[in-house]
Amino acid sequence: MKTLALFLIRNVHEIKSATKPFSFFKTKRFDSTAAPFILCTFLILTLGLRYEDVIGASISSEVEALSHATKLGDVGASINEEVEARIHAARLGDIVAQFNLGIAYNTGKGVSQDYQKAIKWFRKVANQGFAAAQHNLGVAYSRGEGVPQDYQKAVVWYQKAAEHGDIRAQNNLGNLYRTGKGVTRNDKEAVNWYRKAAEQGYAVAQYNLGVAYSLGQGVLKDESKANKWYALAASQGFETAQIELILMLRTVIHGEW
Repeated sequence: MKTLALFLIRNVHEIKSATKPFSFFKTKRFDSTAAPFILCTFLILTLGLRYEDVIGASISSEVEALSHATKLGDVGASINEEVEARIHAARLGDIVAQFNLGIAYNTGKGVSQDYQKAIKWFRKVANQGFAAAQHNLGVAYSRGEGVPQDYQKAVVWYQKAAEHGDIRAQNNLGNLYRTGKGVTRNDKEAVNWYRKAAEQGYAVAQYNLGVAYSLGQGVLKDESKANKWYALAASQGFETAQIELILMLRTVIHGEW
C-alpha cells in the first residue's frame, strides 16, 4: 500500500496529463485490490476533484434493496391486500409469508409497526432453521425491540444464524465477542467471525477486520492487511473505510509516514 501511494506521488504530473488516469494506472500492473480506490483517493486529494467525479455514486446493496422496497410501497391500496394475503398464507404455514409478515410488522410497511408481532413471526420461522429470521431475533434481543434486552439470547440467535452462513449475524456475533456483551470477551473469536463475513464480501465486516489488524486486536498488528480490508470495504461504498484510506494517503502525501 505504501509503495502504491509513493508511486502515485512520484508520477503526479504524468497522471494529471493523462486523458484517462485509470488506463495510465493499469499499465503499471499493480496487482492490488486496493489499487482502484487508492487512485481515486489520490485524484481527489491532488487534483481537487469531487468524489462523485472520480468514482461515481456508490450505493450499497442494502440501500438498493431499500429503494426497491420503497418503490413497491408506492402501490398504495394494494399493500393492504398484499398484507392480508400474506397473513392468510402465514397462518397456513407458508414460511416465506411468515418471515415477510415479520418484516412488515418490524418496519411498519403496510401495517402498524408492532415489534412483538414481528417477534412472534420471526420466532416461528427461526425455529424452522431460517437464518435470516434467526439473525433478526438476535437483533431484537440485542436492541430490546419486542423483547427485553438480553445479550446472551442475542448471542444464541446470532450463533445459529452465523453457523448457517448469515453474514450479518457473523459480523454481529463478532461485535459481541469484541465488546464482551452476552459472552466472555474474546478478540480472536471476534476476528474469526469478522473474517467469515468479510471473505463473503460483507463490507461492514471487512472494515471491522481492518480495524482489528490496525489495532492488533485478536491478530498481529499489520497495517498492510488493515489497508487491504479497508480498501475492500471502501470499494463497496462503506464511508468509514473510505475515510480511513483518505487519512492514510494524506499522511503519505505530506511525508508523515
